[in-house]
Amino acid sequence: MSGSEQRTVVKRSASEEANDAPPMKLRPVQVKLKGKAWTKHPDYYLEDGSLTLLVEDIAFRVQGSLLIRQSQHWKDTLGSDPKESYEPQELGGVKKNEMTAFCAVFWPATVGRYFLPLAESWASVLRLASLWGIAGMRSLAISELQTKATPLLKLVLARTHDIPNWVEPSLDALARRAEPLSLQEANTLGMEDVLRVSAARERLSKTQVVQPAPGATVRAPDTRTPTRVGSYNPFGSAFGSGSAFGSGPAFGSGLQDKAAPATPAKPVAPPPPAKPPLPLITSPFTPKELEDLSTYLTGTKSWDKIFGMVTTEKFPAFCHAAADFSDLLVPHSLSHGSLSAALFKYVATRPAYIPTAVKIAAFMVSHSEHGEPKYSPAVTSTLKLGFGGNLQSDVDGLRGLWGTVKEAKVKYPDFKLAYKSGSRHRPLAAALLDFELYGEPPREALYNERSANALRFITALSADPTRLIK
Repeated sequence: MSGSEQRTVVKRSASEEANDAPPMKLRPVQVKLKGKAWTKHPDYYLEDGSLTLLVEDIAFRVQGSLLIRQSQHWKDTLGSDPKESYEPQELGGVKKNEMTAFCAVFWPATVGRYFLPLAESWASVLRLASLWGIAGMRSLAISELQTKATPLLKLVLARTHDIPNWVEPSLDALARRAEPLSLQEANTLGMEDVLRVSAARERLSKTQVVQPAPGATVRAPDTRTPTRVGSYNPFGSAFGSGSAFGSGPAFGSGLQDKAAPATPAKPVAPPPPAKPPLPLITSPFTPKELEDLSTYLTGTKSWDKIFGMVTTEKFPAFCHAAADFSDLLVPHSLSHGSLSAALFKYVATRPAYIPTAVKIAAFMVSHSEHGEPKYSPAVTSTLKLGFGGNLQSDVDGLRGLWGTVKEAKVKYPDFKLAYKSGSRHRPLAAALLDFELYGEPPREALYNERSANALRFITALSADPTRLIK
């Protein structure tokens, strides 16, 4: 056999080798796309989705038509006509934790409730909403970050995503805090902002007025040595008129000597009231109904199915099931917010359920707000947990929505325009009326009908002897 014949036998083409290679083995949680195995996201790989987004090593499958409706970027990318299936899109420059946070808001487990306690998660939502031009989601992220983000993060986001009204307050807060900018912090800011903060701190240091960082321990001054303290001028800021960059003094010149104040003794809190007993079951669920209800109450709650099973007669049996199969009676449970929102959505379209909904609300207030919170105080404060608090928050949100839409109608007789204007900062309240989040404005008659049903529910809550809401 000649050398060329030997080479023909020995040397094999890449396609032959690929055909002979064993097929790629996929685990149940994987999908093969573009010649690679991707892990399905546990929450956001929706089997009824039409668009697969590939981010790092994770596959997200979502409804492409919803993205097209909200985003000009995705409309340009995918086309304006809805399809049963779109070409998978590999997203470079996007991290999987960013995409997860985005999906948690765009496709929430419970409409109107977002369990993103960290500012960094909302910063991811802001970035992608700004990148893809989703105005409603961008406004929501800015609103959430207003209270969650640190001054440093706000300043970075303000420069990156064009939020000018955050710039001066953030610079002022950084100038007044006790600690100077660290090297790592300075590297995240532009040179101009670093210089402005440094110059302001130098000016403020002459009056010895800086504020400690949140959570920092402040040592009381030695009472044997008088301490000179500059008086604070509440009408100026480090970056405003008469400040570190102004022509006048930022602070008054008065000096005073102060001794360390005595620490008052903390009052002893009285023991919490005992939880009332559960009502007596008069009409039990069948074994099959109880099995289904226990499933619906576990994990992500199927509220519509639960409410469909809970009649006035079977309400006592539901109370026992809630105690035995769910976390609803745990103080400050994460489920309280979703339950409150679900009740409003349900009665907005089914007003006959209002009497039973009031019973459920009264039961939750009387049985879930006893004992110690399940979560840390920081998380409890951040998420505003507790059924009674969420119920009142939803009522306040709806009242605010009705007020702003009513005001907008004076300026815009066209209801669609009035609704867009009045609801732009209250998308969560609109969702309580079972309207699509970031969706098209509803018909005025439908808006009025659901608003009237929700108002009847609020009136019934106010009239309940347990004073469920204000």
